Amino acid sequence: MSIPPAGLTPAGFFVPQLFASPTDPPGILADAIDPQTGEYLSISRGIDPIDSQVLTALTLVRGSGAATQDDGQDFLAIKKVDETTATLIEAETRRALGRLVVSGDIKIKRVYPNADPDTDIGTVAVDYVNSRAVDTQRRLATVQP
Repeated sequence: MSIPPAGLTPAGFFVPQLFASPTDPPGILADAIDPQTGEYLSISRGIDPIDSQVLTALTLVRGSGAATQDDGQDFLAIKKVDETTATLIEAETRRALGRLVVSGDIKIKRVYPNADPDTDIGTVAVDYVNSRAVDTQRRLATVQP
């Protein structure tokens, strides 16, 4: 048995070499590093980890993966918009954020559920305080279930 030569045969293929302009930005950028201290700047800037957990709890669908059986929300269980939908949205929001409340990471000031039967769209806004942050200003997280 003989092996045919590579190239434009059934045993090979041709891949043209493309020129990359040196003026194009790099595909992967390195983390920003403080030139004086050598430390990563991404550690001290960006979203607060507790605020990130709030957004994750409100946007992650509970049970969507093996590791999300008890975390996240289950807004998809609400099948129709009627006069009880706002109460269901608020209850599901409080349940999704319950772990953060119990651990003392956040304090919920108010939940603003909104369910419009004309459009079949529901939204929720959560007014909360991040207890772990340096600035304990109230924050507002809004999602559309």
